[in-house]
Amino acid sequence: KCINIKEQPDGLDFYYPTKSLGQHMVNFLESVIPQRTKFSKKLITQDDRSNTYRYKYTWCVEIAHVCKDDVVVLNKRMCSSMGGISPLLLCYKVSSVVMLIDPCTMQRVAVSAKAFWRDPPAVACTRSQLREFVVVDIEQPNDPKDKVTAGKFQQGEATVMRDDEGTVNAEEERHLISMTHLAHQLKPGDTCAGYDLKSSNMGDDVLSRIKGRDLPEVILVRKTYPRRKNRHRQRKFRLKTLKKEEGEGANRKKDASNDDMEIFMNDLEEDPEMRADINLYKRKNVQDRKRQPVEDEDEDEDDGFPDVALEELIDDMESNLNIDSKHNGSSSKMATGAPAPRGGDDVKLQF
Repeated sequence: KCINIKEQPDGLDFYYPTKSLGQHMVNFLESVIPQRTKFSKKLITQDDRSNTYRYKYTWCVEIAHVCKDDVVVLNKRMCSSMGGISPLLLCYKVSSVVMLIDPCTMQRVAVSAKAFWRDPPAVACTRSQLREFVVVDIEQPNDPKDKVTAGKFQQGEATVMRDDEGTVNAEEERHLISMTHLAHQLKPGDTCAGYDLKSSNMGDDVLSRIKGRDLPEVILVRKTYPRRKNRHRQRKFRLKTLKKEEGEGANRKKDASNDDMEIFMNDLEEDPEMRADINLYKRKNVQDRKRQPVEDEDEDEDDGFPDVALEELIDDMESNLNIDSKHNGSSSKMATGAPAPRGGDDVKLQF
């Protein structure tokens, strides 16, 4: 059992009563995300008469810096080892490997943890740089045999225009054409989020890796649902989190943390694969919420919103576990708190 969690400026500290429990957490992280670990131990006390020693074990876990929906750039050696794939790729999934796709060619690659840390990709664009676009047209081959697919993705040529409110510059309102892997989801009139590469500021490391290459004007990342403005009010589920205490120097703003949590909840709603390994609990008044009229009539329209079925939710059971149920947080499958036993080893896990 985890006995304490502290928020730090650069991550979280998990405390466990025994070495085996700390090792179990490290093994769990290895199975869900690319990471590298440094291990150390420190002698705390020793008793020569009884020949007993007490150690403090510490694992420092560094997780991959690439997140879902990031645009990354590979170096030449990694591109060559992966069959000459384009260096500019979109991350569409992060698990024990980092899944990348090239929307222009529909090539997909899985970067293992070993390959990732040998040649870490440079991040060109992050989610904070996403812009809204309106789909003007989607073109696909008429013959099904000519359609290019890669797993659940389907390629098409998308014509989009920026959806920034207050834009009056005619040059800013011009149509942008780019290949996309979301042709199976998008249709004319839909709204999507993407990266405008022509106006994005990229670091020197990124520019040196893509020097001399023709870049697409825009990379579309996901379909969005702007009419679902009050989706958090109509949400049927909630999550449980472990209680955390602020460590020294932790100055993370509460508003920023709430914004990140709302983004995470939206991702769970839109991605069935992502929520497959996470326990979703029914909100107590889910039935009442279902009967409430929708405030905005536009939200009642069928826009293909991927709603969470009630069959996927678990009946909430109150318990005495050290769980903070006031916030909609991460997976409840993480270890819960328990009283610290006397004696034994001290274990600290940082990541």
